[in-house]
Amino acid sequence: MFNTEKQRMRIMAILFLGLSINAYAAEDKVKSVTETDIQVEQQASTELMLAGHMDEEQLKQQFTEIREKGLDLSKDYKWEFRFTAKMMSSLEDFAQYAHSLGFWPVALESDVSGDNYWLYIQKTYQYTEEDFVNEVTQLFKMAEYAKLSTFDGFSIDKPDDTTAQK
Repeated sequence: MFNTEKQRMRIMAILFLGLSINAYAAEDKVKSVTETDIQVEQQASTELMLAGHMDEEQLKQQFTEIREKGLDLSKDYKWEFRFTAKMMSSLEDFAQYAHSLGFWPVALESDVSGDNYWLYIQKTYQYTEEDFVNEVTQLFKMAEYAKLSTFDGFSIDKPDDTTAQK
């Protein structure tokens, strides 16, 4: 293909020059990002796109409504949260993220066509309003990161306090 060693060396030099130019251009592009660009990106990343998510005020309102229904929130309850995604793997990833907050997956279902999947995660816990708002907000951010479609709500139940009989 190449007749002489000199031609091969020239081709190699041109290839290395091309790679160097691309690397230099990429470095320049990174340096050209301004502080304003970073601020705009940070603002966009704080705005959740997860359908069904609630903001801090809505979460506080939900907690107040729970308390007003007469639940004794000084006790542990089973808190179950439901999420939807188009891909099962997204829900599986999210379940691992949520486990870092003490949640356990209790169900993973799909519709007949396999176009939608639902994940139910559960945690037995005694929430304060602040804990509830912070942790559910964190769940929403994790769900957004995992590219889930929707937050479908939550439910509360008394924990299973029966003991195993011998």
